[in-house]
Amino acid sequence: NGESEICLDAAASRLGVERRRIYDIVNVLESVGIVVRKAKNRYTWYGKSKLEPTLAALKKEALANKSLKKTSVDTNAKSEPLQNGFREK
Repeated sequence: NGESEICLDAAASRLGVERRRIYDIVNVLESVGIVVRKAKNRYTWYGKSKLEPTLAALKKEALANKSLKKTSVDTNAKSEPLQNGFREK
């Protein structure tokens, strides 16, 4: 199923980089569901298996937010006071 456990300390050591840099990368991977934190310094790697559903959910949320903002802008434009027969900009 493509799952495996990752120790961030071991990854940093093996790659010869600061642990902080590994955390920077893992934060991004975690935000899109590629890895999930299990314990301090330990993550489960899911790879691309969770990426597509995560991106689909983000797209759905973005479209819903865009729709809400459009509705809010339309409502605000209708409620602006008229001066000299024109709406204020």
